[in-house]
Amino acid sequence: SENQNKGYGTLLCQKIEELAKEMGVKEYYLFTYTAEKLYLKLGWQVMERFVARGKNMVVMKKEL
Repeated sequence: SENQNKGYGTLLCQKIEELAKEMGVKEYYLFTYTAEKLYLKLGWQVMERFVARGKNMVVMKKEL
């Protein structure tokens, strides 16, 4: 897409993390099948992998 590789995903993740910290969140989770490399770059850890609806999903965790 025309908005890929422009840093929008990183900026969005940084803002969500900032808000989560303000709320006192200590850890949070996500699952993805398209952006594992982005989340790894941002400090997320892989927790589990599974297949759902034909997609190779990964569950990830980040401690704040």
